[in-house]
Amino acid sequence: MLQAMRDKIQGLVAGVIAGLIALTFVLWGVQNYLQSGTSNVVAKVNGQEITQEQLRLAYERVKRNEMLRFGPGFSFDQKVQAKIKQDILQQLIKQEVIYRAETKMGLEIGRNQLGAVVASMPIFQSNGRFSPERFGQLMSGLFYSEQTFFAEMERSLLRVQLEKGVAGSSFVLPNEISAIKNIFKQSRDFGYFIVSPERFSKMVQISPDEIKQYYEKHQNDFLLPEKISIQYLELSSNDLQSTVKPTEEQLLQFYKSHIDSFSTQKKWQVTKVLLPLSFKADAKSIESSKNKINGIVSQVNEGKDISTLSSEVKVSTIWLSRNELSQEIFVHLDKLAVGQVSVPFRTKEGYNFLKVLAIEPAKATPYAKVADKVKQLYKRQQLTHAVTEANDRLADLVYTNSDTLEPAAKELGLKIKTSELFTSEGGKAGITANNKVVKTSFSDTVLKQRYNSNLIEIGSGSVVVLRVKDHIPETLQPLEKVRGIITERLKRQIVEKKGSDFANELLQALHDGKTQAQLASQYGLVWNKVLGVKYGQSGANAKLIEASFGLAKPKDKVVSAVIVELGDSYAVLRLDKVYAGQLSKETTKAQNALKSLPEVWGQFEYQTLINNFMHRAKIKIFSEVEDKQANV
Repeated sequence: MLQAMRDKIQGLVAGVIAGLIALTFVLWGVQNYLQSGTSNVVAKVNGQEITQEQLRLAYERVKRNEMLRFGPGFSFDQKVQAKIKQDILQQLIKQEVIYRAETKMGLEIGRNQLGAVVASMPIFQSNGRFSPERFGQLMSGLFYSEQTFFAEMERSLLRVQLEKGVAGSSFVLPNEISAIKNIFKQSRDFGYFIVSPERFSKMVQISPDEIKQYYEKHQNDFLLPEKISIQYLELSSNDLQSTVKPTEEQLLQFYKSHIDSFSTQKKWQVTKVLLPLSFKADAKSIESSKNKINGIVSQVNEGKDISTLSSEVKVSTIWLSRNELSQEIFVHLDKLAVGQVSVPFRTKEGYNFLKVLAIEPAKATPYAKVADKVKQLYKRQQLTHAVTEANDRLADLVYTNSDTLEPAAKELGLKIKTSELFTSEGGKAGITANNKVVKTSFSDTVLKQRYNSNLIEIGSGSVVVLRVKDHIPETLQPLEKVRGIITERLKRQIVEKKGSDFANELLQALHDGKTQAQLASQYGLVWNKVLGVKYGQSGANAKLIEASFGLAKPKDKVVSAVIVELGDSYAVLRLDKVYAGQLSKETTKAQNALKSLPEVWGQFEYQTLINNFMHRAKIKIFSEVEDKQANV
């Protein structure tokens, strides 16, 4: 199976894996995720902990992905944030459950197979071949060790292996296909009553005692959440831009100090000689290759033409710039003059050496041509310094004057702003819609101890510090204010119960042999007829049609009926007739559906297996806010 996966690595599986890897590169350094330290535990899966840090970083990936799509100013509101975090936590739990089940089943990915998959990924290739240098550069730039990267890849491939193994082995028996064909060809007649619970609303009266009892038992439903307003100072890099006014002398000095940034890179034209050697070669092969490559280097240094060398080597002539070289190779190459040969060095492909054919030295662009770029970079650097200094000063001032924002506002020339009242769910817009601000505002340090907050980053180049201005504690609304809400709630519960009971009464009456005409007359109902419907037919009656095809064909004195929930009402449906299909050949739609049956059933069997894993797993979820424990 894994061999087939490798053969089809350019297909859907590879696309999904490569997409996930690429997204990770864009969004976050995964090493931080995997080495998050001892954070608060948000869930346990069969004793394995999922930490708050894992959840936070997974959420940040989603958030950053949306920021890439909609711009840096994009943010989720409080309800969406909570929903996304719940979904992410469930996904992390599911992934852990599946991984533990896979390892218990004995599934594994061989190191060679894993390496082959990685080597085939375009992101790690150069000129159509796997490049160890490129792989190393990407891993290093992401602070991502080879070990952790391959561990994540192994998990991804294990999931693919399990899904393909289960879903790919599904099949459909001939008698099952025949039965399904019959359903495709059938048409059916049915009728139904609509039962609306509202028919009972005028019959329901709620007494004052019932309202009072409900109020006393459900007081948590009528609590007004605590609210606060905050004072805050906002420091933005935009506010400091006007303070950066460079002189021409400063710009010239910056240009000279950073001349490499305004120069073309040094380039080498080289002949590259490669003696192929497996990365997992044994000691004897390595020693033999070393001797061969050293012998070839000696011949080249003696003046022999490279093209006449051993047929075992591969020779290519290329141009290399500084940013295309690893530090190890650059150290050797930078010391060579035209015509000189480097010492042999080993890569994953084998042993290599380079002969320098030509050198293009780095060349500085004249100041006049890059003056605008110099000014831009200088201002950016100075603005960064100014922002850092201002942030540090702001942090010092609000710490040393922990009960007021006045000194910081006065010294830094900032205006103290005040928000409107908001709850722990946050506001709909402005600073109170920022999750970091809301969470900090309701923290013990800020809310209970009334200290100034630490600096909070709310956007690129913007920070705020805040303190609580007003605090309105959680309060219970008086009974008179919520009497109407309770009355309507109790009425709704009763009429829904009466509607459900009445629907079941009608269903039983149909089973007992009463006709629709008798029941319509007795209860003032309308019998609706639907004739000649086909399986899968869409439209206003789609849900009723689907329910009718779930019923057995009616027989003498055996009524086939069911109750169908329709949101705010019920349908009491009776199947009247089933007509055998007259088609000699299935429609294209039916043929396509039949062809896809093994795949559909395979996916169903796979999902059933995953659901079984989830059901048997010991999962504990810990609330982020209340620190309460829930069992799943």
